[in-house]
Parts: sequence; C-alpha cells; structure tokens
Amino acid sequence: MPCASKIKDPNILWTRFFSLKDGYVDVAAMIENPNQFLAAKELTYAFKIYDSRNVLIATRENKTFLESGERLVLLEPEISIQNRSPQRAVVELRGAMWEKAEQNVIRIKVLKADPLLETEFPRVESRIKNESIQAYQNIEVGVVLWAGDQAVGASRTLVDHLEINQERDLIFTWPKAISGVQRVEMFFRPLK
Repeated sequence: MPCASKIKDPNILWTRFFSLKDGYVDVAAMIENPNQFLAAKELTYAFKIYDSRNVLIATRENKTFLESGERLVLLEPEISIQNRSPQRAVVELRGAMWEKAEQNVIRIKVLKADPLLETEFPRVESRIKNESIQAYQNIEVGVVLWAGDQAVGASRTLVDHLEINQERDLIFTWPKAISGVQRVEMFFRPLK
C-alpha cells in the first residue's frame, strides 16, 4: 500500500455541461493523475448541475479507474434537468483506492479527425492506427471539441479490437450542430 502522505489528489482541469437536447445535458470533465507510479483502481465521482440561483438541479454518480499519470475525460451523457436552466456543473472526486502501477502508454496515432459539425448530421470522422507492438482489446476513445480554449462538446466510443498496424475509422455523432470548433482532441485508454 502506498504511503498516504505521498499520494496526490487528482487534478480537475475543467468541467463543462453541453445542452444538446431539450431537457437533458451532457456533462464532461478532464482530470489528471499527478501520481506517476500510482493508479486508482477505483475512483468514485459525482457530477452536480446547478441553476443560476445556485440550486442543485441534477446529480449523477459513477465509478471509474485512473491509470498512473493519466489524463482522463469523464463523460456522463443525457442527464435530465427537467426543463430547468443549467448555469454551471461541478465534478466531485470521492474515495479513491490507490495501488502501485507503472505508466501504460497507448501507442495509437490519430491519422485524421475531421469535424463536420455544422451539417444536418453533426459528426467527427476520424481514422486511428495502432503503432504498438501489441494488439489492443477494449479501448475507450474519448473526443473533446474545442473552440479556442473552451470545450464545446465531448463524446466517446469503444474499440473492441485493434491489431498491430491496423487502421480503423471511427465516427462520433451529436444530436445538433456545434459551431466554432477549431480543434478536435482524442484520448485513448484500455478498459479493465
């Protein structure tokens, strides 16, 4: 068991909500594990959404894991806000169970990530390639859409298998157009 005094809490880099469908929001946050040799085998988190009067209008709790040194996009889609007007979202990181672990670098290259978000069927068309010397199983792929330094959308999908040197097309979709996207960022993590 790692010495508790040497464990650093995960950093919350940003939290945002995205209103993409009436009565619902998607909520995302990016967190970072500053511990280079410790992983959280279980990390509980909760998204809370507040209105303009600072009244809590929705909460969703879930669990994940956090690899050593990892940057992770937490995403909870379609949280019901029951026709209320959200003003801000926060993420609370609750109990983490830490263990020693080496950093696991995923060697997947993004060959393209084309944002086609102002069309009738808003999407990002991407192509990835496994540049590792091993095949991958069950890789979660997260995508964040950026307008300047503001995240304006997020999504994720699962790649069940990716052979050595294999290329694969991925398409991420949204229910309505998103304008002003200047950059698409993708994140990869093996699911346990």
